[in-house]
Amino acid sequence: MNKISKKLISAVLCAIMVFSLCIPSFAALEMNNYPTIHINGRSSLVYDKNGNQIYTNPDPSFSEVEYAKSLVPIMVQELSKAFVTQNWENYSRIICDKITPLFEMIQLDENGDVKDGTNGGEWKVGTPLSPSKNYTFQWDWRVDPFETAALLKEYIKEVKRVNNCEKVNIDSRCLGSVIATAYLYLVGDEAKDNVANLVLYVPTVAGSQTVGALFANQIYFDDKAIDEYVTYYMNGNDRFLNDTAYGDELEIFVATFCSFLYQLKALGYGTEVFNYIYKQVKNYMVPRLATNVFFFPTYWAMIDDRYYEAAKEQLFKDDSDGYYTADKTAYAEYIKKIDNYHYNVQVNSEKILTDAKNSGINISVIAKYGDNLLPVEKNSRALGDGRIETKALSFGATCSTMTGTLSKDYIASHDAKYISADKKIDASTCLFPDNTWFVRDCKHPDFPNCIEQFKEILLRSKEQPTIENIKENYSYTQFMTYGAKDDSLTEITGAAPLDKLYTNDFFVSLFRFLTALVNLLTKIMAVKK
Repeated sequence: MNKISKKLISAVLCAIMVFSLCIPSFAALEMNNYPTIHINGRSSLVYDKNGNQIYTNPDPSFSEVEYAKSLVPIMVQELSKAFVTQNWENYSRIICDKITPLFEMIQLDENGDVKDGTNGGEWKVGTPLSPSKNYTFQWDWRVDPFETAALLKEYIKEVKRVNNCEKVNIDSRCLGSVIATAYLYLVGDEAKDNVANLVLYVPTVAGSQTVGALFANQIYFDDKAIDEYVTYYMNGNDRFLNDTAYGDELEIFVATFCSFLYQLKALGYGTEVFNYIYKQVKNYMVPRLATNVFFFPTYWAMIDDRYYEAAKEQLFKDDSDGYYTADKTAYAEYIKKIDNYHYNVQVNSEKILTDAKNSGINISVIAKYGDNLLPVEKNSRALGDGRIETKALSFGATCSTMTGTLSKDYIASHDAKYISADKKIDASTCLFPDNTWFVRDCKHPDFPNCIEQFKEILLRSKEQPTIENIKENYSYTQFMTYGAKDDSLTEITGAAPLDKLYTNDFFVSLFRFLTALVNLLTKIMAVKK
């Protein structure tokens, strides 16, 4: 081989090497440089007309958890009286009188408008913004979503103006997704000229069965759901009793005792009592709590279509006395507002989002699972993130129950590409199966940094993020688990570890209960010393 040939071959090999080294940089998704508007969920801060914080309670010594604990003895005492006297209305009044005053100062008027000059610290039209790459859209979480969507429209104009940019990215979280979807409906085809990327992070657009059951007065207690809930809850981080002197031992004892009662078929008797009490107070306590604590158009926006009309029938009455329910005539404008959102946005949300995506807006969805729903509804064993069922969060994923898995027959007849390794989710039935991601073992209100980093990629991608291109370029898979210890997202490769906490085996439950009892007694003796 002559020298010229050798040089030519060497040059070709060098070129190949250089090109191959450049492949990763070319393969990475190209990012846009638009500013991002973050629309958070329910904010806890509300101010009076003078700018003083009135909610949550500005008194730093006040604790909602401690206050809830202080009510337990009163509830038990009054409950005992109600069983003897059968005066359940009086019992309901006493309990409601302890709870509703905490929320009176933030309630809206009968038209669904703020009263007494209160506000949620929302941005005001005409208030200038400074150039930035990230904005947090301040909004009043209590008011009509369309009112906020109109404000968002003006906010986007201002962000575009000060940054001299064509479009923005929108990061909507929880209730913020309601506002983002209402905005898409409000501006219609104009949205494609303003929005590049939209991320729906644990969205409540499709509604919540728990909120629906509460408003529709259709609460139901099931012994198996309670057993599962207590098992998971008592082994979590946000436990009701974990700040007591007996800490973990007391929590685990309660969980194992509950499980043992279920195996003995005795827990069913307890749920029968709960359902009996609920039956007695449902026409007094539940409507008053709904109309005096949770009565905001944004909360109505979380009632899915299964419960919506039933909820209106329960809470708006022609013969209302104004104490337990709302007068239908006086609340006519309020009803128009909630109907407007429900029948124009929630019922049509899938079409609104699909049309937006087809128009060129990149849409990504992040759902969560692995935390029990409150056991107060007939479907409360559904897979969820502690607040919302995963099927709703993902716009249609097929899911197992919380402690179950999809059947072998189901898995065999569906595309394995979209089925999670823990066999709990089939993403192929989602509204956007290739643009929806799932995070396990991260509670609904938790927003760790590792998810924020993942979300940043989705928000700034020039092309539509998909489960394929995101995995190829950034190693994020469709199904990931959250690691709290190291703030990480890793691919799900097998069964959920928390599932091992739950058992249907009598002898396992007995062994766990006895072990927990011994550990609790040992801890009590150590504390007393």
